[in-house]
Amino acid sequence: PTIGYPSDIANLSRQQAQEHYKNYYKPNNCILVLAGDFDSKKALEQIKRYFAGIPRGSEFEEIVTEEPEQVGQKRLLVQKASAPARIDMLFHTPGVMHQDLYALDILEGVLSGKSGRLYTRLVKQEKIATGADASNDVDKYTSTFGINVSLGAEPKPEKVEKLVWNVIDSLKTGLISSRELQRVKNQVLANSMRSLKDLEHLATELAFWEMYGGWNLINEFPKQVQQVKAEQVREVCQRYLQMKLSTVGVLVPEEKVAQENAMPANLDKAKPGFPAASGKKK
Repeated sequence: PTIGYPSDIANLSRQQAQEHYKNYYKPNNCILVLAGDFDSKKALEQIKRYFAGIPRGSEFEEIVTEEPEQVGQKRLLVQKASAPARIDMLFHTPGVMHQDLYALDILEGVLSGKSGRLYTRLVKQEKIATGADASNDVDKYTSTFGINVSLGAEPKPEKVEKLVWNVIDSLKTGLISSRELQRVKNQVLANSMRSLKDLEHLATELAFWEMYGGWNLINEFPKQVQQVKAEQVREVCQRYLQMKLSTVGVLVPEEKVAQENAMPANLDKAKPGFPAASGKKK
């Protein structure tokens, strides 16, 4: 959690809170963005008036720790009363300046939306899910590519996961069509332009891109996505969307788990590696 667990908050001392504020809430760890129709000269005068006198603060030590490559698939089964059943799959991807992220953005568009391959296969054709999407979540040091599927009232997580991998495998072996590629590029460009119309969103985006490596990435990222070729989409799918490099989380209602426990014959047919439903919580 962003601010810690309940036990952290309950036991936080005044001195610890002050040290945290001193270490992180300082000008050299701050980005100020103004967006809107204003007089730049007057605005800069006001900024200097209120902020110029605050000491910059001590410099941060360089971050040298890098997360090692995942050595095998990780799985998590969560049983929760009345929970909406779903499957989430995550894959490690590179940090913000890496060229592969542009092709991964295209891959997100190919898989996402009601015209995307996941929704078409799982919801329209197989009618085994109620929703399916993908996300290319870009971050500064290491990013993630995610797939999430809503399973509906009668969840069949094992079958759904197998179908998801089938969709992924089809993208590893074949090229997306020029029409599909252009459709996604158009969506990326349109979404980028629409996002600039909302001033609050624009200010937030500018701050995040500046934190990642430079505010102009708000223009550069969608521009680079337009240069992606179908072969690059296939390559990033092969490189990052591997079963051995995935983290898979399955959320199912407890009542559904209880029903499955009454039918052990079905559990015997589970795919190797899939955590068979159990009434016991770990």
